[in-house]
Amino acid sequence: MSKVSDVYLAGGCLCGAVRYQIKGSFEDVGFCHCSLCRKASGSPTTAWLTTDISNFQYTEGKPASYQSSAVGRREFCHNCGTQLAFYTSEAPNAVDITLGSLDEPEAVQPQYHIWCEYKVGWLSIADGLPRFDDAGPDGVSPRE
Repeated sequence: MSKVSDVYLAGGCLCGAVRYQIKGSFEDVGFCHCSLCRKASGSPTTAWLTTDISNFQYTEGKPASYQSSAVGRREFCHNCGTQLAFYTSEAPNAVDITLGSLDEPEAVQPQYHIWCEYKVGWLSIADGLPRFDDAGPDGVSPRE
């Protein structure tokens, strides 16, 4: 996937207690269908934007944190529960930000679907984006 440069994006949680900004660039944007994202969001899929941690900062409030797996940590608002960020030890310089928490989610477009092996059966994907059974575009062939 191609890197997008010179962006300014802002967002935050439902109640407004936690706000953030992204300045600089982001790597990619995609839908995740894994069971952990489903449980954390309460939704059949979660859309994420990946950026370098140096491009991301909280501007108001402080999020709560939850170690959701051996390699992953999620940040969310302690008041309203909005999921905001995901960090993984497998990519220590990156952070994933939920598209739904952006002030203007239409400013970025998802590019692919990952972990489709775990997609809920009743969800139909008809957007024409590449689909991956596993972690995705980093050297993995998409599903037909």
